[in-house]
Amino acid sequence: MKKIVRTRVASAALAALAALMLMAAVGCSSGGEAPADVDESADATAEAPAEATAEQAFGGAEPLPVAADGQIVSDDERICFYYDHELYGYSGGESGVYCTDPDMTAATLVFEDMGCYPLCLDGDALYCRGSRGLVRVDLSSHAIEAVDGMDGRVRAVAPFASDGEGSGTFVNVAGEDVMQISQVDDAGAWTSETVEGVDEEVLYAVPADGVVYFVQSDEGYGLCSYDPQDGSFVRIASIYAEKSFDVVGPDVYYVVDRTPDDSDDPDARVLELMCSDAEGNESPTGVKGDISHVVDAYGQYVLYTEWREEANADGEPVYYGEAWCYDTETGATFRIDRPEFDGMDITVQGAASGYLYFVGTTYDEITGDAEVRAYFCRLDGSGEVISAEDLTAAAEETDEATAWREAEDQAMEEASEKAYQESLENEPYGPGTSKLYLEADDEKSACYRLVRMDGTVEFQVLLAPGEETVQEFPCGRYTLKIAEGETWISDEEAFGPDGEYDTTNLFTFEAGEAYGLGTGTQGNVYNDDQSGFLG
Repeated sequence: MKKIVRTRVASAALAALAALMLMAAVGCSSGGEAPADVDESADATAEAPAEATAEQAFGGAEPLPVAADGQIVSDDERICFYYDHELYGYSGGESGVYCTDPDMTAATLVFEDMGCYPLCLDGDALYCRGSRGLVRVDLSSHAIEAVDGMDGRVRAVAPFASDGEGSGTFVNVAGEDVMQISQVDDAGAWTSETVEGVDEEVLYAVPADGVVYFVQSDEGYGLCSYDPQDGSFVRIASIYAEKSFDVVGPDVYYVVDRTPDDSDDPDARVLELMCSDAEGNESPTGVKGDISHVVDAYGQYVLYTEWREEANADGEPVYYGEAWCYDTETGATFRIDRPEFDGMDITVQGAASGYLYFVGTTYDEITGDAEVRAYFCRLDGSGEVISAEDLTAAAEETDEATAWREAEDQAMEEASEKAYQESLENEPYGPGTSKLYLEADDEKSACYRLVRMDGTVEFQVLLAPGEETVQEFPCGRYTLKIAEGETWISDEEAFGPDGEYDTTNLFTFEAGEAYGLGTGTQGNVYNDDQSGFLG
């Protein structure tokens, strides 16, 4: 098989010829107060909280709270959530933001875009993050529009009231090393300001009660707060990971951090759920162990995943996640359990309108292959476990969502093509040169055409039967087109339809190297036709 190879020549040196789980939900609620006593000592200890049951906590007469902002959001009429079919290896539907009734009997795909997820539900307005910024979906008309000026990396959106007067939507837009706060008034006008003192990337944010709590990558993970009313910016504490906190009430939040364990090893640490205030004073809850770094506040409750070690059939340790809840009012903890959870590895994603949104992983006992799926179940234990896959696969997509997706796809294709063409035009050639040794068969003429990335012909040489040549040219990436035949017609027709044509893959000619056409078991020269040579 023919291919380009380096050639040994006296004057030339030789050289040798590169994924959502679901994003954790952001819960936000003003319900429930934190324990009144706050211990300022980081080494304070607490007794393990008493255990209760999900039925006792969530089975009362009072309606469970909605989720105003996060990856799953809701109100009294609907629940909106993000689902990625490709993430779970299923191709039966589109990935995007779905809206369903409170009983989860049917869903509608209302918005689909790369990297999209719901941020906030404010009446009929559903705010979502899109590929190019903040998007508002009208759930009554299904109209979709980009929010003017909000074309950055939107991290969080939440309902917000300023000094008790008026209402609007409070927005956090985070860049690599700057945080911008934007607020909308009743007339729909947006104003923005840059927060001074934020000089690291903002990784995660939760707006609540008129304050933005956020995490920046400053010597690990630093939990900070910003109050736009007085402009105060406070670095509160270090936390375990970027999503290791959520807000329960005014100036009260729960964080996951490493604390000393109960062993004799002074350096040993264990993950513990801590209650903290605006000054960074922490009080242990007694919830500690191998708990998830992601927590979700839901009313007076904090939902989290705890990992349990078990032994498999071979006696090897395996880890399974369980859904747990901490009641900030009573201090009780309880496992959220159902018969359907047997043998399932659970990861909590969030909660809304009485439903737990979670990822469940099951393993084949023989092969060990994992099957990962997203589910909903009622927190009080009633009803059935609902497969997000089944719910979304049967969903209809609104015409507006289809039009938006198609327009975005076209815009992305155009942008990609533009970037590609610009890259071709800016492809570097030289400094330095390469040499290419070429020859024609003894019985046929040959034409060689060396083409740059942008389609410009670097050189074209026509050889008579048995003729040879050496061409020198700027080093870089080229495609070599080859034509052979008896009678050369013209540059526009080459050897005509009866000629023999070949084209190489894109090839890098390095400075100071000499090359020629050789043979080998794996070639980079492939059969082509007349149009390929001329095109």
